[in-house]
Amino acid sequence: MIAKEERKNDMKMYECTLPQTNRLAFDYLADKQLVRELFDYHYRTKDTYKKRQEELQKRQFPRRELVTHLKQFNKQFAPHEKTLINIEKLTNENSLVVIGGQQAGLLTGPLYTIHKAISIIQLAKKQEKELGIPVIPVFWIAGEDHDFDEINHIFVSDEMKNKKVSISQTQTTKQTMSQMKMDKIKVRKWIDMVLYYFGETNYTNGLADSLYIKIEQSETFVDFFAHLMTELFSKFGLVLVDSGDKDLRKIESSLFNEIITHNPSLQQCVNEQLDYVKALGYEKPIETDKNNAHLFYHHEEQRILLYQNENSEFYGKNNECLFSKKELKNMALYFPEKLSNNVITRPLMQDYLFPTVAFVAGPGEIAYWGILKKAFHLFNMKVPPVVPRLNITFVDRTVEKHLQELNIPLEEVLVHGTKAKKQNWFNQKKQWDVEEVSEKTKQQIDEVHQSFRLLAVDVDPSLKKLAEKNITIIQNQVGFLEKKIHSTIEKRYKNELNKFDAVEMALHPDNGLQERKWNIYYYLNEYGSDLIDRLLEMDYQFNDKHKIIFL
Repeated sequence: MIAKEERKNDMKMYECTLPQTNRLAFDYLADKQLVRELFDYHYRTKDTYKKRQEELQKRQFPRRELVTHLKQFNKQFAPHEKTLINIEKLTNENSLVVIGGQQAGLLTGPLYTIHKAISIIQLAKKQEKELGIPVIPVFWIAGEDHDFDEINHIFVSDEMKNKKVSISQTQTTKQTMSQMKMDKIKVRKWIDMVLYYFGETNYTNGLADSLYIKIEQSETFVDFFAHLMTELFSKFGLVLVDSGDKDLRKIESSLFNEIITHNPSLQQCVNEQLDYVKALGYEKPIETDKNNAHLFYHHEEQRILLYQNENSEFYGKNNECLFSKKELKNMALYFPEKLSNNVITRPLMQDYLFPTVAFVAGPGEIAYWGILKKAFHLFNMKVPPVVPRLNITFVDRTVEKHLQELNIPLEEVLVHGTKAKKQNWFNQKKQWDVEEVSEKTKQQIDEVHQSFRLLAVDVDPSLKKLAEKNITIIQNQVGFLEKKIHSTIEKRYKNELNKFDAVEMALHPDNGLQERKWNIYYYLNEYGSDLIDRLLEMDYQFNDKHKIIFL
């Protein structure tokens, strides 16, 4: 049921409840006891953040090294002074962070990246007010990821169909996104193609000029992503950190050493929790080999996942490398830039570096963080409060008008789309039962033609195949006429049927939520570059409700 309405400038916000597709995440939101026990805190429990604050006050963090690094990294992207002020606040021993992250998607990737940044900023603001101490919003760029295919595209709408628009640049090695150089010419051509599909508006030229400048200022895809995120969110104090930055690895050296030292125990913790989650009746959130060391080794632009054998040696799956424990510990000490984290150790490293009062997570992250409790405890840390990011759907005025004209409940569209409604509406409008008449015609033709087929076989058995082909051709012609009749009828109701399709495309593309498919730059092209500012002026409640914003 749609609840609460909030108005901000010319935009409206409603809240509604939608079903979760991830069972473990759903039960976490519902605060079910079995899932609660997988975490150290629950984000809705009274005094959770106060207790987390007290816990963090007992721990030591590399604050000064982190501040030096964050200043150096963020200054590359010409941030607003609020970001630099927030970085400086980390020197305060009482300060905390709200953190979350995402891959460095082209043009920031799917909308959920933007929703996560909004969530981090809003939650940090709320916790700073409630705790009475500095709370800094931090966005963790997953620059150490190496799968270019996951970030090398966005989706656009093309004649009522989803179209994947990928950049023509290819990845020749398993470089991380922090290392992979951009082909600026190809990126610029890709931008032009994307803007073509978005359509020209009053904002397009300004948007294009801004993007061209950011391309020229960037060397890697992480640079490009960071430039865009800085432009969109720096005035709200968002601090960026790149997990793939070599200088950051120097600060991570100590925990790398601990992970190597206690690797068999780490493997055991992860494997036991995976088995336990499965025993509870949930799908395993990740699949991993039993002897996965949960670290990567970087060699000649290759990122090699390490495993550990019975001799405590670390090796690549295809025997690309072999290290003794001592050799790998020395690497962690003297050449930490040669190591990086995987999906298991990244959360540990994040909590080692930052005094994290809350981690903002998507549904998939909630599920796999549910297997990390023992791993956190192994390194004398606790799982921070895991807060579901805000789920948001944008509804433009045209789609809003279509919804009213078609009299379709918005929640129903978000869950089921419009296909069934469209078909029911069309069936009611049709005056003729084309399918029934077509089927009867085919049956009658078959009955009449049967004697003709028998005659052909009687004259010459070799004519059997030709006779069968003949009836098939005739039946196909009836089917062809049926399709033409349908097409003619649909043309009479084209405008109304297109409205169903437009609503589906905007709100339920590919049978899923808008946030997983569309990109923020489509909306910036339609509504102007200050759209993010207006979105962040709104008041968001972290109450598990889906936010619907009418633009």
